Amino acid sequence: MTYKIKIIFIALICFIITLMIHGILNYSEAKKSSLEQTEINLKMSSNALTDYIDLWMESKKGGLEIVARHLANLQGMSKEQIQEILQETTKTLDGVDTTIGLEDGTAFTGTGKPLPEGYDPRIRPWYKLFKSTGKVNVTDAYIDPITQLICVSVAAPIYKDGIFLGGIVLDLSLDFFTKSTSDVNFKGGYGILLDSQKTIIAHPNKEIHAKSLKEFLPHLFSQINQDYGLIEYPFENKKHIFAYKISKETGWIPGIIYDKEESYRFLNTQIKDIIITTVSILIVFGIVVSIFIKTFMIQRSNNDGKNRDYTANTVPMIIINNNEQKNDTTINDYLLQNIYKDSLKITELTKAMIHDLSQKHNFDDINQLKMINNKIYNDIKKLT
Repeated sequence: MTYKIKIIFIALICFIITLMIHGILNYSEAKKSSLEQTEINLKMSSNALTDYIDLWMESKKGGLEIVARHLANLQGMSKEQIQEILQETTKTLDGVDTTIGLEDGTAFTGTGKPLPEGYDPRIRPWYKLFKSTGKVNVTDAYIDPITQLICVSVAAPIYKDGIFLGGIVLDLSLDFFTKSTSDVNFKGGYGILLDSQKTIIAHPNKEIHAKSLKEFLPHLFSQINQDYGLIEYPFENKKHIFAYKISKETGWIPGIIYDKEESYRFLNTQIKDIIITTVSILIVFGIVVSIFIKTFMIQRSNNDGKNRDYTANTVPMIIINNNEQKNDTTINDYLLQNIYKDSLKITELTKAMIHDLSQKHNFDDINQLKMINNKIYNDIKKLT
């Protein structure tokens, strides 16, 4: 493996590790941020639910208090007149029925429905409540003795010149509370309403109405001990969050139960998409690197082959050039030897001619021949 290929692989590994670390850090930060935002939204939604129930209940309490003041003169009214007032109260305040109970044990309903035999209002929880407090109160959930249905009631005392005469109680259906909690639009969560004893008043599952929260969620039951808050508890192997705020008008506990994993479920979906995208990128990157390495190796192999061919072709040329140089040297030597031989012959001929001219006493020609002979001799020396 060449140095360049090693560098490429190291860079690829560093890229993958960096991408993984970056993804993990981003996921953790996004998860934390999403959960914080969800908790804020839960608080706002639970507060809004409580405020809505308080506002609704405040109107019921105010309306019933006005009726109770009007009935302060009930001693001068007939039963029919009182029943008419009770009927109008039920209709106006959108209740199920309105009942009056007096200190002498007298009691009757606005609709005229007969009360159970031996019915004594003075022992009813709602009667004891407004007698002890002297103000309008809201009861917890109970079974109505007439309808045998689960209901809650608003009760107001009747006073005449500071003397306690009795009181009236307006029975309310749970339908309003069930609808109010079901209207909670919070993905992954749902509304719930508990009374002051943590008995379930409203829940998507109507079969558990009027049952104690302790039977189903003991962990949550034991942790509700403040006026408002966020409580995390386990249920069915999942973590849930209960956001609540206690109602000032009733002492009830409206709240929202939320699946904690839902707050970052979208992140899990995004993580899957990111993983698929990352793997696809790595596959493409790996293919590109493989093609690059393969191309590089082929190119390198071709270059090695060309180098071998160049060496093989170059060496014979060098040998041929050397041989040519040797051949050129041999030819030059041969020519020089022949020139030298011919020059010697010319010199000998010149000497002979000089000898003949000396016999004839022709000294001018002799001097010219000597000059020619010396010149030839010097030229031969230069060549050799």
